[in-house]
Amino acid sequence: MKKFFFRLCTSERKGLCTASNNTAQFFKTLSMSKQFQFLVVFFLSMLILQCTKKLGEDSSYVPVNITCTLTKNVDSARILIQGKWNWVQEERAIQRGGYIAYFTPHTEGHTEGLKFNKDTVFFIKNDVILDTSKFDFRPYSEFSNYPPDPNLIVIVYYNIHSGNSNSGGTPFKICKDYFILQFQFFDDNRGDFTYKKIN
Repeated sequence: MKKFFFRLCTSERKGLCTASNNTAQFFKTLSMSKQFQFLVVFFLSMLILQCTKKLGEDSSYVPVNITCTLTKNVDSARILIQGKWNWVQEERAIQRGGYIAYFTPHTEGHTEGLKFNKDTVFFIKNDVILDTSKFDFRPYSEFSNYPPDPNLIVIVYYNIHSGNSNSGGTPFKICKDYFILQFQFFDDNRGDFTYKKIN
């Protein structure tokens, strides 16, 4: 320890010398067990802070309270989905932590939206249309021989020029005020994205 601080103080980084000596003096006043306890608490605190920063969660966030009845009925969905929807939250189950994390436009630093007009959907980010596709509701069994639910219906996006499917579809739930894309149904790295009806 002494050799370390001696090298530090005799290096060109002289500004660190005083701080380093103070740190050394602090540790001298602690017993070995106290030092160990201090280090454990310090590293655990840093780990917790790092995880929170990585996830970008907002600990004060209150999840959306959906008061309308969600449905997966295709006929209802075709009517309800028309209009503009703004993304309000992603609800993701963190497998390793065993808890639910919420991500929002505030934590992610951008806004997202969807605008459905007849059979066309516009993908919007920060009020700019980034892409356009056709869409439809289809049984997931059309895309997989082993659907988790034989009655599962998904929303599917199609290339507006070629008509080819852009994906195998995403399960959804919808009501007059909210539209939920259930990405976590198939992808552990993404959660359920909730959109609120604007008009």
